[in-house]
Amino acid sequence: MRIAVVGSFCSASQPSGENNVVQVQIMALREAGHEALSIRQDTDELQGGLFALKTGIDVALGTGRAPTPVLRDFKPDIVHVHNLFPNLAVQ
Repeated sequence: MRIAVVGSFCSASQPSGENNVVQVQIMALREAGHEALSIRQDTDELQGGLFALKTGIDVALGTGRAPTPVLRDFKPDIVHVHNLFPNLAVQ
């Protein structure tokens, strides 16, 4: 089975429990024989002088990086979304 797990990852300097849960889930799915893909956006990759402003605008307008193109290419049987906020958008 092809499973995509989508999530917005917090800073590596302050990882959340959710970050850990997503990583453990991906490993467990793979160990069970599934083809599991992690689609994620890390806050660390977006950091910069205008991070807070850009993120606020993305959240308000529903813009930002969308996982849709990767999902279309991967064609999963199941999509499990952990958290899109604030780094991912649905378009």
